[in-house]
Amino acid sequence: MAELQLKRAVQNVVLTVPVSFSRFQLTQIERACAMAELFVLRLMPEPIVVALLYGQHQQQTVHDNMGSGSENIAMIFNMGAGYCDACVSTTTGGVSQIKALSGSHIGGEDFVQNIMHHLLPNMDSLFLSHGNNEMKVIGLLRVAAQDAVIKAFLTGHCHDRCRSGKWLENIAALEGAVAFRVSDPLGSLDLLTIQATPQSLGIEADRHTFVPIIPRNMAMPTRKEMWFTTTHENQTEALIVVYEGDGKKVDENCILGYFKIMGIPSAPKGIPGISVCMDLDASNVLRIFARAVSPQTHQPVMPFLEVRMPTVDDGHGWCAEALVKMYGLAPDLSILQKKMH
Repeated sequence: MAELQLKRAVQNVVLTVPVSFSRFQLTQIERACAMAELFVLRLMPEPIVVALLYGQHQQQTVHDNMGSGSENIAMIFNMGAGYCDACVSTTTGGVSQIKALSGSHIGGEDFVQNIMHHLLPNMDSLFLSHGNNEMKVIGLLRVAAQDAVIKAFLTGHCHDRCRSGKWLENIAALEGAVAFRVSDPLGSLDLLTIQATPQSLGIEADRHTFVPIIPRNMAMPTRKEMWFTTTHENQTEALIVVYEGDGKKVDENCILGYFKIMGIPSAPKGIPGISVCMDLDASNVLRIFARAVSPQTHQPVMPFLEVRMPTVDDGHGWCAEALVKMYGLAPDLSILQKKMH
C-alpha cells in the first residue's frame, strides 16, 4: 500500500510499534524486514509518532509563542486491538521531548470480550457447543459490543475528525515524512524529538533481585553506571545477567542476555568493585560495559568488556532457575552502596 501511494519502490522504512513490545519482538520485526529486503531506519513507539504530529501542528498554529519559549504539553492515548499505549510529551521551541511512556497488553479486543461476558456470562459454553444458532447469537453480540466500544470512545470533536478523514491523512503523511525525510502537508518537519525508555534496564543481583541501572522514562541517549561487589569469599568471576522490565524479581522481567566476568581479584566478599555501565543511544541500541577494579590500587584489573544486547534468541524462554542450574550461585553480585552514580 505504501508503494502504491508513493508510486515507487520502498526500501528504507520507519516502523511504529506498541510501547509494550520487548527488545526480542523488535529484533524479530527487524529480521522479518530484512527477509523482505527492507532496511529499518528506526522502530518508534506509536504514541511518539503522534507526539511528532502534535508538535508539528503546534509549530504551525502557535509558531510565535513557541519561538519565545512557551511550552506545550500533550497527553497521547493510543489503543489498538491488543495493546494500549500512553505518553506525555512537551514541545518547546522546536524540541519535542517524551516525558513519560507506558504500554499495556490490554486493548480494544479485551474491552469487547469483557462486554460480551458481562452480557452473556455463559458465552464460553455456548461457543463450545458449535451450534449454528449459538454461533449466530455470539456473532451478533460481538458486533453490538464493538459498536458500543466505538461509540463510547469516538465522541465529540475526536469523532468529527475521524469522520472527515483529514486528521488520519495527516498522520499517515507525517509517518511517511519521518521515514523518507520529505515534506508533509503540515509544513517542514523541523522537530528534534527526544525519546524516553519505555522499560527499566538492569541486571540481577542479591539473589534474583532486579536492580535497575537505567530507569524507565529516562531521556535517550543516556549512559548510567552502577557499582557492585562480590557475595562470596575469594570470588574471582561474576555472571552479569541483563533484564528489561519493572518487576522487583528477575522472573517478572524479560531477560536480554548474560556474560561472565573473569579475573576478579581474590579478596574477602564485599571488597572488590565491579562496574556495570549501560549505554543506550538515540537509536535504542543497548550496550553493556563491565570491568573489575583492584581493591588495593583501585585500578582496573581488566579492560572494559563490551556486549551488545540482546544476546539470546528468546527472552521468555529463559529464567533465573535455568541460569542457576547452569552456573550455580557462586557468580552472584551485590550492590556496592558506596559507589552508585
